[in-house]
Parts: sequence; structure tokens; C-alpha cells
Amino acid sequence: MDTVLFQASLQFMSIHDILQWIDMNRITCVVTVSLTAENEIILYCEQGKIVFGTSCRQGASLGEALVKSGALKEAVAMQAVVQSRAAGVSLTRYLLEENLLSLPTLSNQFRQYLLQLLLEVFTAQSGSVTI
Repeated sequence: MDTVLFQASLQFMSIHDILQWIDMNRITCVVTVSLTAENEIILYCEQGKIVFGTSCRQGASLGEALVKSGALKEAVAMQAVVQSRAAGVSLTRYLLEENLLSLPTLSNQFRQYLLQLLLEVFTAQSGSVTI
């Protein structure tokens, strides 16, 4: 069972303040931002810095973002998701190891994806955060 370090409503404490607290204390953790029952955004932090993020909302995964941006064709992205799960590796690692995307392209695409997630989190009027 995972230990809950902190839990708060976004109406009580802003996500900006929470992320700043994580950064200042150099905490390594998983931040789950529940905006609605169907929309959770998960941010992974190492030593206070956001290193990865994902969304549980339908149509908002990294694979779907890569297709929407034109970086990958839908069939290639779907196959990569299936194959990476079967191999037990992250999608990003699989994409690089199979030369489906270059590191600069994947880095740029992921940066844009993470910015979209953060924008969604920062503009949320309600929800909860669990660390």
C-alpha cells in the first residue's frame, strides 16, 4: 500500500503552491491531481522536479497526443503501446529503442504534452491533490 504524504482540495491550496513546496523540499513523489471522476493527471517528481506526467482522461494519453501532433500514425502508436506494455517498458523507452522517434523529437513532443497537462491542472477551479 502506498503512503499518502499529503492530500488537499485545490480550493484550499493551489497546485502552484503544492508544486513549489515539493520543489523547495526536493521531494521525490507521485502527485495525483483528480479534476473529475474521469480525469486524473499524474505527475512524477524526482528531487522536486517534474520528470514525467500522464493523464487518465480518454483521449489525453501521450500516445494519443503523439498521433494528434502528427509525430506518429495511429496504427504505429497503438502497436507501440501494446508492445511496450507486453515488454514491460515505458512507451517513451520503446519508441526510442525501436527508432520510432528520435530523442529530440520525443523530447519536444513530450515537453508540449506536459505543458498541456500543466495548463489543465493550473487552470482547474476544483479538484483534489494526493501526494
